[in-house]
Amino acid sequence: MKFRVVLVVVLLVFVSTPLFAQGRCSLAGTWTGENDAGLVFLITFTPLNNSHSRFSTFAGHANDPTGLGLFPAAVNLSAFQGEAQRTNIRTFDQTALAYVRDDFGWIGTWAVSGTWTLSKDCGTAEVVWQASAFFPGQDPIADPPFFCFPLITGVYHRVPVVASSCPE
Repeated sequence: MKFRVVLVVVLLVFVSTPLFAQGRCSLAGTWTGENDAGLVFLITFTPLNNSHSRFSTFAGHANDPTGLGLFPAAVNLSAFQGEAQRTNIRTFDQTALAYVRDDFGWIGTWAVSGTWTLSKDCGTAEVVWQASAFFPGQDPIADPPFFCFPLITGVYHRVPVVASSCPE
């Protein structure tokens, strides 16, 4: 009996460890990409724990603040901020919010929720988003939105550390 217990423990250590270690990705770092709605983002993920299972997100954008015309008076769209959570070794769910302003103040909130699926080398991600819009006074976590975009997909790439390409 003692031999069987030792054998099972040895097998678990030598067989299961590589299976769990191989292919486990982290979102930590900065990503850039474009989605099929034509929106371009820089998204930074900061780990909230040592296991890299939860992240704080901060996303800047280089796009029209009107949200493809949904908020025509908009002059500013804040950065998207939120959290992401690991769902598998290379998949993560994320929710982030951004505020829309016109010349006089807050006119709406964007909420985006989606799933990130990272490549085996952890350097590329396919992302599926659902974006929804809320009026001021609506709770973007609990209330139904006044508008939902169709699913948006995109491909994002991890920003590597590279030497400057400028001539000296």
